[in-house]
Amino acid sequence: MCSKPSIHKNRQLLVACSLAIYIFIAAVRTGAQVAPGATSPTFEVATVKPTKPGTMSASTGMRNGVYVLTNRSVKEIVEFAYGNVSGGPGWIGSAHYDLAGKLSDADRARLDKLSDAEQFRVVKLMLQSLLAERFKLKVNHYTEEEDGYVLVTTKKGAKLPAASSAPAPAEKDDQHPETHWVNIVLKSASLENLVQELSWKVGKTVVDETKLTGKYDVTIHVEKPSDPTAEGYDDMVHARIASVLASQLGLELKSRTIKKAAVRIEQIERPSEN
Repeated sequence: MCSKPSIHKNRQLLVACSLAIYIFIAAVRTGAQVAPGATSPTFEVATVKPTKPGTMSASTGMRNGVYVLTNRSVKEIVEFAYGNVSGGPGWIGSAHYDLAGKLSDADRARLDKLSDAEQFRVVKLMLQSLLAERFKLKVNHYTEEEDGYVLVTTKKGAKLPAASSAPAPAEKDDQHPETHWVNIVLKSASLENLVQELSWKVGKTVVDETKLTGKYDVTIHVEKPSDPTAEGYDDMVHARIASVLASQLGLELKSRTIKKAAVRIEQIERPSEN
């Protein structure tokens, strides 16, 4: 984002900076891409560290102006930034990292004026900038169709817990190990955050059609079937996730053919040291 001009900068610079911010916010509100060569939003400070061996739990969320992704594979991080992703070397699916990006005070103030969906798009653009800088990521964009899901409210209505300032309950890493459980833990999350998380967990695109605009604290644990080699294993996992969503959150997953924007990874490197 443009830095605050000093009193010694001329009026033309001030007008140019203000115009750039206006154009960027307008692009975010329409869902448009930032044009090539335009200034993209960035985190003020960011750290990228390999996840400690043995870490079982994963989380995503904004905490006091810091966007945090913990125990995420590089592919998951790229998917969060861009949506649907193909290509790339094999290590992006197995190498896990903890990422923390701090927003500047000015950016936090600007985001406070945006809707949850608009804030989500800004964070994605910041993450794209970080991936380009630290992972040397380059992508190509295209459109495709695939089988996916839409998320709607059940007939009885949604029952998502409203976001609170209380910290999430502490949990031991071995209480719900990822090898045997599907875990979704989101703090002060929008529905866009939730459908992104669901997309990761089910391996298919999930589109939000709930029309819910609030922020919520979501914690669900879904036990996987005992035999991962069983025929129809993925469908059984999806069915269990859908059952928990309906019973605990009042949300329903419906199968749908999804037309989606996607990116293909053309270049990516292991991240530079902090």
